[in-house]
Amino acid sequence: MALIAINAWCAEIPTPSQMYIVSAAFSDFGALFYYRVVDIRTDGPDVVIRYARIGWTNPTFCARKIVQATQVRLRNRTIKDLVKANNPCAVNPRDLAAMVKKYSITAGHFETFSAGVVATCGPTTSVLELPDESKVDLKKLKSANAKMSRLWNLISNVVDPAFGKDDIFQGRTEAEDLVLQRAGQEIVPELASGRYDQALAAAVHGNDTTWRHPSIRDLLNDYRGPITNSEAKAAALSIVVLVDAEQYRFSAFAKPDYPVLAAMARIHGDVTMGLTVDPVTGEVTSVEASSGNKMLQNNAVATAKNWRLEPNSAGAQKVSVTMRYTLQCR
Repeated sequence: MALIAINAWCAEIPTPSQMYIVSAAFSDFGALFYYRVVDIRTDGPDVVIRYARIGWTNPTFCARKIVQATQVRLRNRTIKDLVKANNPCAVNPRDLAAMVKKYSITAGHFETFSAGVVATCGPTTSVLELPDESKVDLKKLKSANAKMSRLWNLISNVVDPAFGKDDIFQGRTEAEDLVLQRAGQEIVPELASGRYDQALAAAVHGNDTTWRHPSIRDLLNDYRGPITNSEAKAAALSIVVLVDAEQYRFSAFAKPDYPVLAAMARIHGDVTMGLTVDPVTGEVTSVEASSGNKMLQNNAVATAKNWRLEPNSAGAQKVSVTMRYTLQCR
C-alpha cells in the first residue's frame, strides 16, 4: 500500500505543458545588461522552442539595441524529454525561495546571470526565481536539495539539445547576424505584449539592478530595428581638438587618436597640460597633465611629446594647452 501511495503522489506531479524562461545577464564588457527569452511549447507530437536575445551591438560608444531570434522544432520530443529530472513543476516556489535565503552568500563578481522560470503545471502556473550564483551557495544547496540546485541548469537542458552548446547569437558573420535580427524584429510585438514580464521580473529581482518595474516593452523603448556592427561603429563620431588652436604656431603637430577603451567606456572631457618648450628650437621637452580623466591624460601626453612649436613663437618656456575629447552619435 505504501508503494502504491508513493507512486500515486509522484504521478500527481505534472511536467510543464509549456514554459518560458527569461534570463538577465550583466557583463562588465561595456557595462551592459543582456536579456534572453526561451519559449518552450508543445505542438502536436513535437516541441517548438523559440530563443531570443535582447542586447546591443558591440559596445562601442554608439552601441545600438538589437533583438535576435531563432526557432527550432524538435520532432517527436516532449518537454519532459528536455527537462528530464529537472522538472520545474516539482519544485515549490516558496520552498525554493526559503532555501535560497538560507544559503545566501555575498561574493564579488564581474559578470552576473539570473533567471525567471514560468511553467504551466496542470491547472496552475509556477514562477521560480533563480538568483545569480554569486548570491547563493549552490554546493550547500545541492547537498540539501539536489532537485532545487539543478534548476540553474534548466536553460542549458533546453537550449543545448535544440541549438548546440555554442552560443548561437555570438561569433556570427554580419550576414548571419542580420538573419537573426530580422527574425527578432518580427517577434518584437509579442515580446512587448507583456507575456514574458513575469519571468523578467523574477530574473531582474535576482540580479544586481535597481529596475523597479521591469517590462520588456520598456526595455525595447529605444529599439530601432536591425543594424550591423559596422553600421553601429560608423555612427560613432569621436573628436579630439586643441582648444584655442589659433593661439599656437606649430611646426609639427598631430591630434591624438581617441583611445578605443575610453570610447567604449563613454569617457570624454578636457585634458589640460603644461608643456615645457625650448624657446629657441620650439621643441617640447616635457609634458605634464594637470586635469582630465587618467586614460585621456595618458593619450594626450604621449601625443604632445612629439609636438614642436615654431622657434621663438611660444613667448614663454611654459605653455598651457587643453585637448578636448568629444563623443557623438550620428
